[in-house]
Amino acid sequence: MTQKSAQLSLKLLQDDIDEPKSPTGTLTDQELALELWKAEVEAQAFALFDHELAVRMSKTARADAALISSLLKEELAAQADRRLALSLDENATPTNQLARPVDIKPAQRMVDIVLAQNTGARHGQEKEN
Repeated sequence: MTQKSAQLSLKLLQDDIDEPKSPTGTLTDQELALELWKAEVEAQAFALFDHELAVRMSKTARADAALISSLLKEELAAQADRRLALSLDENATPTNQLARPVDIKPAQRMVDIVLAQNTGARHGQEKEN
């Protein structure tokens, strides 16, 4: 079932539920069943919303992971360039922490994990559709 058809189904079910109640203030068996059904429909609506949010967050994480990976590579190249420039200039002295290489392996591992998890989720989605 597509997202739009699921949303339409939930909307139609919610419309069916929103019918007038008995004037006495007490619920008949039918009205009680309808209230329970309403709670179930609302739970399904929240589940659908949560799923859509998870899909959007997964796409964002994939995009961010690729960007972070690219930025990490640029940072490594800049550090290597700086070390090379400092090694060529005999009079240069490192003036700050940038002269020392920064270990980006933990960040790269995290990017790799996010990409691997999202790739698996994406393959799972393709099987559903």
